[in-house]
Amino acid sequence: MAKPLSAQLADLSVRAKNAEDAIAVAQKEAHDKVVARRDQAHAAASAAIQKVDQDIKSASDNVVAKLECVKSKSRCR
Repeated sequence: MAKPLSAQLADLSVRAKNAEDAIAVAQKEAHDKVVARRDQAHAAASAAIQKVDQDIKSASDNVVAKLECVKSKSRCR
């Protein structure tokens, strides 16, 4: 014999609640992954900027050294 309507609705309510909970967990996991990826991208971008800044400083120092060499009219490497 079929379950009473109230029992069927209670079962449906439990399944709906379980689905809502699973969706909430999935949304939190997805959000956490997005935040982690954003933080990784930010760290990588910061590291790249520091590397470029260091390369620019190194190139600038090299240009200054070459300019001093030319000004002094000595043999330069």
